Amino acid sequence: MSADPKGQTAEFIILGAGGSTGVPAIGNIWGKCDPNEPKNLRSRTSALLKYNGMNFVIDTGPDFKHQANHHNLTQIDGVIYTHDHGDHTNGIDELRVYKNRQGANIPVYGTDETLGSIESRHGHMFESRSEFYAQVVDRHAFKASDMKKRFEIVSGLSVIPFEMQHGQIMSTGYRIGDLAYCVDMSYIPDESLEVLKGIKTLIVDSAGYHFPESKQHANFAYIQELQDKLQPQQTVLTVLSVIMDYETIKKEAPNNAIPAHDGLSLNINLSH
Repeated sequence: MSADPKGQTAEFIILGAGGSTGVPAIGNIWGKCDPNEPKNLRSRTSALLKYNGMNFVIDTGPDFKHQANHHNLTQIDGVIYTHDHGDHTNGIDELRVYKNRQGANIPVYGTDETLGSIESRHGHMFESRSEFYAQVVDRHAFKASDMKKRFEIVSGLSVIPFEMQHGQIMSTGYRIGDLAYCVDMSYIPDESLEVLKGIKTLIVDSAGYHFPESKQHANFAYIQELQDKLQPQQTVLTVLSVIMDYETIKKEAPNNAIPAHDGLSLNINLSH
């Protein structure tokens, strides 16, 4: 892997740390989460990558409008998708506002399979339907040959996409400098783990919690295995469900792991 420009950094913000229902779930259901702990208030899983005055969003779930307003995102330079499930994609229509404001289509990135599935449900975003409903996004698909290789989004900023198992589908994780973002997934194949050697920060799906039978999301035992293999300096647990109270998770988390919360900011060294 060739290195990005030495010394370049980026900011990585957790826009949403919640699972598919968010916390509280609809009906004001808090589950085991203490409603008096502000960090238990979680929107659906999403992230923001800020680099050199540009904003790149990872996934646009149902809460995307509120996340964007909360962080005063007046400009978006691209969206990177992990997979096609609705809790990560159903806010894509909000990109129309950015296209109209910026006067240009929004680049979207993901595997050909992921973008094809999103397009099958939101075709009006990918092609013009009339003079009033113009195309909003430009499709940039990762081919099989692009996986596990550095892919330059803009000059100085690259991602390395890699496959992960998520139930019956494969989702896409991303290495960005010395940080790896791994949602949603239950397992990372060994060939994908190869590209994560040397990371300093591991952000990882933890919705499997203490359930070894989970086929959709990683549990704490598997996350400990990942930590042992990758030896990150810090691990951040995300995709937190209504049964995962913030203070409880802080006590139960695997070694060197902390629970994420909406708004958590992390630094990335892009030279790795």
